[in-house]
Amino acid sequence: MSRQIVRFMIRSDLRADTPLRLALSGPGPASTLPNRDSHGYRARMHRTIGNPTAKAAIDMALWDILGKAWGQPVHRLLGGWTDRMRVSHMLGFDDPAKMVDEAARMIDTYGIRTFRVKVGRRP
Repeated sequence: MSRQIVRFMIRSDLRADTPLRLALSGPGPASTLPNRDSHGYRARMHRTIGNPTAKAAIDMALWDILGKAWGQPVHRLLGGWTDRMRVSHMLGFDDPAKMVDEAARMIDTYGIRTFRVKVGRRP
């Protein structure tokens, strides 16, 4: 998606009393830090339906503003460097025994211990 399209999407959502604009009203970007969201910015953004691209761009911009204001790189504000990351694996809808085998393989091979299970009707 081009920069111009993202800019247009953000500007059009911020012109009127759209859900995105209402979600952004309130205090400055410092309230977005973990454990400092006393004004509910994260909750308001989560409840705001639509335009995930604009919300993501705004979220990144707020972190960038904070980093520049405090003279810190964004990765440090987000918790710093790490060589570990918790991930989950999606188990596709299949025969239960095959799903168990796949989960066991992911545990043994990658150490993954969190799984999401696709449920529903058979295709």
